[in-house]
Amino acid sequence: MVNSVKKDLQDQIDGNISTYFYDHLPLANNEPVASWPTSVNESGDTIYDCYRHNGDLFYVLSPGGEVYTQTEEPSSPATNDYWIHPSTENQETVVEKYIGSEWIELTDEVERAVVMKTGYCYRWQYTDVDNKTAPVNSDWVLITDTAIAEALADAAKAQDTADHKRTVYSSLPAQGVQIDPGDLLIPTADSDDYKAGRVYKYVNDTTGWAEINYTDSDVNTNTFSWKFDKDNGMMMWSGA
Repeated sequence: MVNSVKKDLQDQIDGNISTYFYDHLPLANNEPVASWPTSVNESGDTIYDCYRHNGDLFYVLSPGGEVYTQTEEPSSPATNDYWIHPSTENQETVVEKYIGSEWIELTDEVERAVVMKTGYCYRWQYTDVDNKTAPVNSDWVLITDTAIAEALADAAKAQDTADHKRTVYSSLPAQGVQIDPGDLLIPTADSDDYKAGRVYKYVNDTTGWAEINYTDSDVNTNTFSWKFDKDNGMMMWSGA
């Protein structure tokens, strides 16, 4: 719950956790890793920024329309929808794409692989944080927690993930840091304007951070928990 989230944030080297939403499978050499910057230290060694992303999340989006996983043919598909179902001839899995007015078996192996793992969640795991000169022992690791998968599935539908990312900060970002609408602030310590454990959403550059699901100091936080709010498209700290 909130303590677990705060611990994850405290464990982050750069004080934030990012969740990425892309319609491809996560690899160590494609987005978003490919955009993570590198630098060179005084010894001339290349320092990989990927160590700062330990704990970041990745959600696989459909490369087209909705993905159906059912034995019966979908009743009202739309163009570019997918249908994953068992073959009527053998035990193999068939992936079809709705094009025009009919289902056509998908032969593109890359697209097929993404469709098969649409809705899967991964966590960036960087185990050798003491060796920042090489991205060794680091990769996207599949998450099997269904609650996380369901939360990210709904979050992926929110408009404020259009930039492929949502970031959760543990402290107010420094001036000059790019903050996107939908990013969250969950302070791990009190400050003049923000209270530890409360959740703030970045609305826009004019409004700034707005607290969501406000609770006063008299509330027994044991009655609160993290729940997914579909209207806001995010996990929210709310009462029972």
